[in-house]
Amino acid sequence: MKTFFSIRELEDGWDFNDFLEADGMAEDYCVSVLEIPQEYIKDIKLKNSYFEIELEKTKEYMHDDWYINLLRASELAKCA
Repeated sequence: MKTFFSIRELEDGWDFNDFLEADGMAEDYCVSVLEIPQEYIKDIKLKNSYFEIELEKTKEYMHDDWYINLLRASELAKCA
């Protein structure tokens, strides 16, 4: 089960500079746009042109829509 994700493309008008302006903006993006429940976010690391999300390891969310969408979003980043 995958728990590390790299996000390179942002949605809904967000920009990576938004994350630099205030602490917690990357987490806000994950919760509000990617719809990741806050209790499953273990860590978020900002890089130059992308960010990494680490999730708590549990099988509870494996079939949830947000998890499947997150898998697709991180796979698209690998193909680009």
